[in-house]
Amino acid sequence: MDQPLNSKYIVEDWKVGWRVEKEVKENVMIRRDEIARLVRRFMDLDDDEAKEMRKRARELQQ
Repeated sequence: MDQPLNSKYIVEDWKVGWRVEKEVKENVMIRRDEIARLVRRFMDLDDDEAKEMRKRARELQQ
């Protein structure tokens, strides 16, 4: 599976995302309210950490 490796790149190497849960086990569904919370946080224009992630994402695009 590529997902754990992709997750590592996004969260640890590129620093443009957050982990949904610290430890996700097989057959565990992530609740929609957790996803919604992270999306709202990422889209929050006043959140300093989200600002940095968006800045790094723009830099990676170039």
